[in-house]
Amino acid sequence: MDTGIACAFVAHERPLAEAISAAAAAAERHGLRTWWALGDREIAAGRSHDPTLCLQRVARATASLRVALSGDLVAARGAALRAKQLATLAWFAGGRLEIGLDLDDAPDTLALPDVAAASGDALVTDRLLAMRALWSEDRASYAGSSVAFDGAIALPKPPGRGLRWHVRPTDTDRLAGVIATAGAPDGWLHWHGDAAGLATAADQVAAAHGPGAEALQCTWFVDADRFPEVCDAADRAGVSELVAVFEHVPDPAEITALVEGQHA
Repeated sequence: MDTGIACAFVAHERPLAEAISAAAAAAERHGLRTWWALGDREIAAGRSHDPTLCLQRVARATASLRVALSGDLVAARGAALRAKQLATLAWFAGGRLEIGLDLDDAPDTLALPDVAAASGDALVTDRLLAMRALWSEDRASYAGSSVAFDGAIALPKPPGRGLRWHVRPTDTDRLAGVIATAGAPDGWLHWHGDAAGLATAADQVAAAHGPGAEALQCTWFVDADRFPEVCDAADRAGVSELVAVFEHVPDPAEITALVEGQHA
């Protein structure tokens, strides 16, 4: 089982840029697999600087640490702008970027004016497929119910002309619809909750995906202070990656304590 961290991009004791670089180097040195940014819902409800920009700092301070977004609200941004932002981050990260998608409707505080013009399901798949076209095609074309373009030139392209993607499952029917239209994700994310909630989410994914769902990567996010106590349960449940969530950018000593607590 891999391990990683997620955090709000809020400075703890030193300037934010320095704190990110120091913590990222420590995370890589201790063998953590991924640095996740909080999702759009968590950022809107709390204090955090822009995760896309801050993850660039993580990427530039490391060589192998994956960088990832844990809950990107597909319905909250225009496809062309978001495709360019993510492709640029992927370029800075040398292909180490992965995205976790929040498939639910955006809250009113984050929704775009055109959200009411299309159903949530159509909006999610339109945004996702449009971004894929912009990442993969030299002159991209796409026609959907809420977004359309023809012969668009979008630079930079992410390495490999695509990104590994994960979903936060909340509604089985919506997830099934996204999979039917956009294909299966590379993994799914369980945000907080206990082992029973994890099992329920796994059943949702299995129902939406069908045969082969057990091969998808499962990532479980827990508060950092709960991390040591759930390691064994996560491993027994077949979790692919267990992620410790901090309310601030952890300092290197906190990362050392987290890793040592895991093996205590």
